[in-house]
Amino acid sequence: MRKIISMLAFIWILSSNVVNLYAAVWATADHFVVTASPTSTKVWEAIDLTVKAVDASWNVVKNYAGMIYISSDTDTKATVPYSDWYQFVPADLWAKTFSKWLSFTKEWKMKIVVLDLENENLEWSTEITVWSGESTATWTTSDITISSPDNWMTTSNSEVTVSGTAKKNSKIKYILNTKEVWTNQSDDSWNFTYNMTNLATWDNVIEVKVVDGTDKVISTSDKIVVKLDVTWPVLKNIVVKEWKEVPAWSSVTVEITSDASLSEVSASVWDFNQVLKETSTPGVYSWSLTIPSEPGDYSVNVTLKNALGKTTTRNNALSIKATESNIFKDVKSFIWDKKVSFTFDLKQNSDTIAKFKFKYSTGTELDKELITFDKDKIKNASGSYAWYVAGLDMAKYNFQIVPLDKDSKELSGKSDVMEIDLSLNSGSNKCMISNIAGLKVTKAWDVSELSWDATLEATSYNVYKKWEDGNFSLIENVKTNKYTINISPDKVKYEEFAVKWVCWDWENQNESADYSNVTKVQTWPAQIIALILLSLTWAYFYTRRRKFN
Repeated sequence: MRKIISMLAFIWILSSNVVNLYAAVWATADHFVVTASPTSTKVWEAIDLTVKAVDASWNVVKNYAGMIYISSDTDTKATVPYSDWYQFVPADLWAKTFSKWLSFTKEWKMKIVVLDLENENLEWSTEITVWSGESTATWTTSDITISSPDNWMTTSNSEVTVSGTAKKNSKIKYILNTKEVWTNQSDDSWNFTYNMTNLATWDNVIEVKVVDGTDKVISTSDKIVVKLDVTWPVLKNIVVKEWKEVPAWSSVTVEITSDASLSEVSASVWDFNQVLKETSTPGVYSWSLTIPSEPGDYSVNVTLKNALGKTTTRNNALSIKATESNIFKDVKSFIWDKKVSFTFDLKQNSDTIAKFKFKYSTGTELDKELITFDKDKIKNASGSYAWYVAGLDMAKYNFQIVPLDKDSKELSGKSDVMEIDLSLNSGSNKCMISNIAGLKVTKAWDVSELSWDATLEATSYNVYKKWEDGNFSLIENVKTNKYTINISPDKVKYEEFAVKWVCWDWENQNESADYSNVTKVQTWPAQIIALILLSLTWAYFYTRRRKFN
């Protein structure tokens, strides 16, 4: 009975939540919540306006997608957001804020009305107190100033960044050669900026103007003249083909677009300079850049030089952010007799890395350390790095590998923290094993001896025969790192063999992930028939053991 009551209670709670969720999503909008920030402002000062659709209980209507109209009956010349209409979209998250978009032309208690164009009963309003600000007569050219670019500067680029200062929240118009090209506002810190494009050849006259809500000019800056000299190389574009934020040590492709057939294009990061080659696309130059090992922001400086000897230099043409990176890959561990053996490779090697440090402990603070020999001395036969940590207790450990320079100073790019369980109840099937290396064949009288690098962690080795169709057959499991094959005295015959190594016992074995390199071995033809029969026998018992385990 108690179980039935609990189940009914659970169903009631679940259904209540579903009903509430359904109601929140599919409720009908009853009115708007309209708020201004601030609620008191000066004439011509732009403020924020937020509109939110709610139901009769003032809950947000999450499926509202109506079309709204914003107006002011008390100031018909006010600057309002979207003077025609605005369509709500899902990205608004049901509450649209029009930033620095509402301003008034006179002082009074101003009323802002928001209504739904398809439902005349759906509307709301708010009041904003507007007081008299400074008279427009107080504006002078000193109140609006262009700080960049410099007057009479010469550039080879057809675009320039125009920036300066004006009173906060001023409406700014940008003029290029007497034509208006853009409008925006100064921010709360009195700053404005705009990336002006399509400069004309030779002289370009730039000025900025402050206008009121009726677009009446109330202040104008001094004129700035910028010369565009097209005889100089032009940096048209510079991009990172992959991404601008990348892990340290990774590689990216920097692509520069400029004039075709330049005599020299170079790019530098930090203190490293690289000459770029022109690709098969005229005017496009490419560079494979290796990100430095230290995390941080790196600026790319570009120098372009044409056949006339004219040089264009753009400092900070591009910024790339290098993040902390794990430079280690294919990290494998093997547990054996109170020690852990590691093999690993590096995503990208560097001469700066001289050796490695293993940090470890049974807790989160890795307070034990072990430094390897120089990295060139700890490479195994397969080219991977190998090291072990011995004298461990039967417990769970956390390990981390850190690259070091020649002075044993830690470098960036440490590995992820690895948890390795040496406790008695951790199970026996714990090994992460590398592949066989050093496979070779030695001919001695009437036999061919197949041998390979021995591995202390291996309990045995599996010898495989590779057939003409590319498939492998298990021939025999041997305890040593050698396998002997007879040679025909009167006929030369060659077969292909490969090896995998095994840890633990036969029933619970783990093999190498891949086969060793395949090696041709001279054999006795009659022995191949025996090998086929032996292979079938091994496969039969191997399958049965796997099946029952």
